Amino acid sequence: MAGQFRSVLDVQGWTGFLTALGVVRESARQPGGAPARPMGVLVQPQLTASVSGVMFGVDPVTGDTDRLVVEAVVGNPDSLVSGRVTAQRLVLDRRGRVRSVDGATRHARHRVGHPEVLTSQDCRELARLAAAAAAEFGAPQDVEWALDDDHRLWLLQSRPVTKVAAPATGPVLGPGPVA
Repeated sequence: MAGQFRSVLDVQGWTGFLTALGVVRESARQPGGAPARPMGVLVQPQLTASVSGVMFGVDPVTGDTDRLVVEAVVGNPDSLVSGRVTAQRLVLDRRGRVRSVDGATRHARHRVGHPEVLTSQDCRELARLAAAAAAEFGAPQDVEWALDDDHRLWLLQSRPVTKVAAPATGPVLGPGPVA
């Protein structure tokens, strides 16, 4: 149920906890203002992330099941999911090998000195997480994740990929996105 209810970050003290609890409960109110149905509220320690982002277990634009699409930012994921920052976009194969970053192939990226947010090891760990989440939940997942300062990978939330484009059919008339 990722994204359906409010999340409150960096809660401090008992009064802050009670306020945050009220905010989350209020976000469950029914349309038209009807009282919220009973719900559980997850309370967990705040993770300080060195790098974080979202990952799709299938390319949602092309429908390609052989690719993972990762969007990564430095720091906590709230700046990405709220739309305040633009992420680095990586396309990985199922083993976690980088195929492109921000639309540039690996070779072209190194020529222009494009810095990478994630290491090769991070990408392999993300690929393993995508496979484990798909196996656990029965379908490719839209995963929010974070790496802590020790580069330990955390799954923050997961839901099925909601919309995937149908694979293109017909002749290919040349290389690149126009084809």
